[in-house]
Amino acid sequence: LLTDSLPMLRDSLLNHLHRYVKGINIPSDEALIARLAMCISALAVQMEWITIVSDLLNFDRGIASSRMVATTVLRALPEECASDRLFMLDDTPRFKMRDHLISSAPLVFSFLQDSLQNSEHASRVLKTFHIWVRYVPIRPESLMESPLLPWTAQAMTQADFLEAAADVLVEVLRMYPSHHYGNEGLVQRMIPLLSNLPLNEALRSGDEDVMRAYCRVITEMGESYM
Repeated sequence: LLTDSLPMLRDSLLNHLHRYVKGINIPSDEALIARLAMCISALAVQMEWITIVSDLLNFDRGIASSRMVATTVLRALPEECASDRLFMLDDTPRFKMRDHLISSAPLVFSFLQDSLQNSEHASRVLKTFHIWVRYVPIRPESLMESPLLPWTAQAMTQADFLEAAADVLVEVLRMYPSHHYGNEGLVQRMIPLLSNLPLNEALRSGDEDVMRAYCRVITEMGESYM
């Protein structure tokens, strides 16, 4: 596509998204929304749409399903920015988008925290949080200060969120080890959170899934902090 045509394509995709937000049928339309999210995210990187996060968070704010749609795009955006599938002759737009994501992390975390007022969004919040920790080099203090971190540790005690919460905590431990300069505050935040996990209850439960999830977190903590 010619560079001049990219804004027109973006507007067309957003119009489609706008239409589906108004008439969305969850969960039957989620696959379609996910595809649109991937397209919009890849396009955003190519055309250096570096206001996409704030634009998304203001997108059809009065419609209940818009929060789910915004979360879906936010989940796709970091992955598409880092993806090898997105072939670019010049990686400058990719680096600009990465910088935008880094600076936008506190805003995104606040949005995800607000989304937890509706328990139906909890699973999507964990998946989106996981993607941001994995693909965006978030400043350690942004993670350290976010209420999402203690909430994720608490989610380890709930069967419905056990695996997704473990994925997030393991990713934080992998990406922010104690021997890297600047991670000291986050490490000091993580240790009491993880030390307070109900490990004895998990062992007594006899549930292999529960024990495996806790073992993943504690093993990763040992490897990252020892």
